[in-house]
Amino acid sequence: LQSDEKWGFAWDPRFLSSGERVLQWVDSGTVAQRWNDSAQEWNDRSRVMLPGDRLIAVNGKTLQSQIAEELKGLAVELEFVRLMQKSEESHPSRTIEFEVQEDLPLGIRVDWQTSPPTIVAVYPKTPAWDAGVKSGFVVMSLSGVPMNEVTISDAMEIAQRRPLRLRVMDTPGAGSRGGDVVTVTFDRALAGPLGLHIDWSVQPPLVIKVVANSPAALVSMERG
Repeated sequence: LQSDEKWGFAWDPRFLSSGERVLQWVDSGTVAQRWNDSAQEWNDRSRVMLPGDRLIAVNGKTLQSQIAEELKGLAVELEFVRLMQKSEESHPSRTIEFEVQEDLPLGIRVDWQTSPPTIVAVYPKTPAWDAGVKSGFVVMSLSGVPMNEVTISDAMEIAQRRPLRLRVMDTPGAGSRGGDVVTVTFDRALAGPLGLHIDWSVQPPLVIKVVANSPAALVSMERG
């Protein structure tokens, strides 16, 4: 490690409060990411640091105060414990980086309240869709800015800029694409308001509520 470099670990804040360091992701272009890339090249996944790995020792030190102090050094030997379900072992984490040059919607809906922000829907024929992003992926950085270093409002502001470079991570349990196109036809016999509450401030517009017993409810439309 050079004196002006960071290790690149992002620790899950849910565990930090109790003094535990559980890996949430590793930042792009850091020592940790280079280590992971090297392990991948040698096809040695057992040495790749994955989200959920729990740091239990640094340079042989196991107390949390000692671990924090050792991580300030320029050379470390890390020991992690990995608790992983079998269903996750066949679903390795990976990262996708893509760039949007023009003033186009990214094609994703993001829950900014989670840490890190989670993609909850991906829309067809958009930059995110073409890059292979799926719902359940987490946003690691926006134009090189790690998500653990900005506030929610800052992250949302950065996401509006163009060009924009996104780095997202596929995590165990990430689901389908989300946002599949569904065509709904309303018959003239279904008179009256459709029964939809729509958020027009997002792109594409998002259904946030379906009124019970309305035409929208009768054709099985749902929020989201």
